[in-house]
Amino acid sequence: MASDDERRLLIAKELLNPSDSVLIVTIDEKEYLRLGILLQQTFPGASMQMISTLINSKGTGRANEFRRVDEYIYLLWFGQAKLGRLVIRLLRYSTLPALSKEKLRMLAKKINKMMTRHLKKWALP
Repeated sequence: MASDDERRLLIAKELLNPSDSVLIVTIDEKEYLRLGILLQQTFPGASMQMISTLINSKGTGRANEFRRVDEYIYLLWFGQAKLGRLVIRLLRYSTLPALSKEKLRMLAKKINKMMTRHLKKWALP
């Protein structure tokens, strides 16, 4: 029986355009190896890269474990798709240190505006 993660990836595979799509998946250190294997199995023809991103420079505490400061991002691109400015901007925003609520609201508005503009370009007829 397929896990929830596998089912989600199969749904994503149906929704993605194999000739021009990008898939971005974030995950913590506990599951990144398994996810990498699932991504390779589900999307064998995709170009794939994994990077880490800073989530908290002081670290996120856990009982009886080391603090963690990063998460992992898998980037998959298909067909003619390229990791363009949109993805680079989103990744840059995701690596910012902790911000005040007001700055986060302003940043969220900027990202929302940017995503809306780009999604209009990709809208279905």
